[in-house]
Amino acid sequence: MKFSINEEPVFSEGVDYRVDLARGVRWESYRGRVMLDDVKELAGVIGSDPACSEQDHCLIDLSGADLRMSANDVLRWALCFRKDGYRTRGWLVFVVGDSMAFGMVRMLGQWARCSHRIKIFRSCVDAELWMAGNLHRRPVAFLRGDEQTPSRPHVLAAV
Repeated sequence: MKFSINEEPVFSEGVDYRVDLARGVRWESYRGRVMLDDVKELAGVIGSDPACSEQDHCLIDLSGADLRMSANDVLRWALCFRKDGYRTRGWLVFVVGDSMAFGMVRMLGQWARCSHRIKIFRSCVDAELWMAGNLHRRPVAFLRGDEQTPSRPHVLAAV
């Protein structure tokens, strides 16, 4: 990993993230050709960033990504979601640009064992609107004993 003079990480072109501490949301963005090494590099940086919390929700924008991953690569990406530091207990909201990316995210959710927390959208606007309306809710499987169970079951977002 290269670091610039101000010690901020410099990723491959088109890979970026930011953290909204006030809302508890981590935003990941992938543009252009994306391979497993790009995802693993970002996961490693996020895992060592003290601003990132396991309690954060995560919005992952793949709408501009040309995903070059085999099924084995998607499995390895899923394993990243289970590692301390990169793992999140909140919602995983994905924005995809095509049907292939939609299928890859579904595979990712199954292999990471978090499909009940994944929402998939075709536009960032729709994803951000859904996220804004659901930040106060935690996925049912991750409620602590002192939190209330949602009054209605969660519904998967249609694409």
